[in-house]
Amino acid sequence: MLKANRYNNKGYLSQFWHDQIKPLLPAIFVVYVPLFILLLILRVQTAIPVPYLTRDPVAIFEAPFYLGAISNLGILFWCSAAAICLFCCVVLKKLDKHKELKSFFLMSGLISSVFLIDDFFLFHDDVFPKRLHFPEEIVVLLEGLMVLAYLVRFRKNILNDNFIFLLFALMFFGFSAGLDQSFYVAYKVDQLLGQDSEYFVEDGLKLLGIVSWFMYLAIISVKNMLLLLMKD
Repeated sequence: MLKANRYNNKGYLSQFWHDQIKPLLPAIFVVYVPLFILLLILRVQTAIPVPYLTRDPVAIFEAPFYLGAISNLGILFWCSAAAICLFCCVVLKKLDKHKELKSFFLMSGLISSVFLIDDFFLFHDDVFPKRLHFPEEIVVLLEGLMVLAYLVRFRKNILNDNFIFLLFALMFFGFSAGLDQSFYVAYKVDQLLGQDSEYFVEDGLKLLGIVSWFMYLAIISVKNMLLLLMKD
């Protein structure tokens, strides 16, 4: 209310500049300049129709609204996990405390972002094997090694806290990846449970893994942020 009253007085524009715009200039440039450049590139390029890049796939192909619902739900949980971890990392960096915990949240956020981008753009399913001619199996292996390195590097952080949801996540991801990479197992699942059961089981396990990963990181994030608030 006090600032609102100041804006009604003489020098409104100057006060508005100092209160609202000047402190956020770096953020404004970081956010809007790249987006404007990206949109300009999308508009002037001719290789891909603009609607294919800006509109929703369901609208473009006039598909049912529920197309890819489970996949999209998983992407939302990946995004939420990444956002929570990166937020905690920024808070800890600003406080200049707990460097090890900051590194843990940073890597957790980056790993979540990698899997988010992979799922969103179908990197290991389509982009690498079909367009870049890079074997899908190698991509999956590299992602697995990335997670393994994360577990080894931050084993103390993990073991010193409640990690049951992390165990659930690793278990579900492991079963899902095994089914995805084994034609024999997929065939047996279809034989046992019926047609398309392979996709139901594989994608269902994957969603359970993503939600478990999110739950693990969300609980750890809330716990540590509350501890910081209580100490301050």
